[in-house]
Amino acid sequence: MRALIHDIVKFVALMTSFETSSGMPMVNRNLLFFISSWCLLFSFLFFLPIISANANQNHPKEYNEVVAVFPENFPPQCFLDEKGKPAGFAIDVLAQVARLANLKVVYRAEKSWVDASNALLNGTADLIPNSGITVKRLIDSDFTIPVETFAVVIFVREATDDIKSLADLKGRKVAVLPLNVGKKIVDGQKKYNGSGL
Repeated sequence: MRALIHDIVKFVALMTSFETSSGMPMVNRNLLFFISSWCLLFSFLFFLPIISANANQNHPKEYNEVVAVFPENFPPQCFLDEKGKPAGFAIDVLAQVARLANLKVVYRAEKSWVDASNALLNGTADLIPNSGITVKRLIDSDFTIPVETFAVVIFVREATDDIKSLADLKGRKVAVLPLNVGKKIVDGQKKYNGSGL
């Protein structure tokens, strides 16, 4: 490889120099730079696929396998179907990404978001499909561009018609999922107005 580069440099120097009337060699620096740049670029582009192909041979096939954990009952995003197989929108999106990226996904259902998050943080899982992006999660995780966005909403009983906003929750019992963005909103509301949520 070193000999090839030496020969290329020697060739470029020879091709870009000419003799003056006194017999001294003179180099056209612009032409030398142009040809050297193209030779270097060509060498890089020629040898990169060879280096890349050799690098891939050093990794066993298991490197194409990822473990995806998800809460077992979070429809329509992810859940176990009647046969106990992973299903839902997040599972479908991950299956498409895996197909395009040539990955084999090993799915593992966890009882809750907390369990799924712990598996990711302790290294027994590689990813959680369709996890919401929060500042805290950005510390420990990488995210793709969002697949979907949706509003965080308040669900109330059908007979309840006096809850229209977060302020209307003051003095009421509220259920939220741990680690969910909704919990952060409710906690922020409690802190902001001292409400007894």
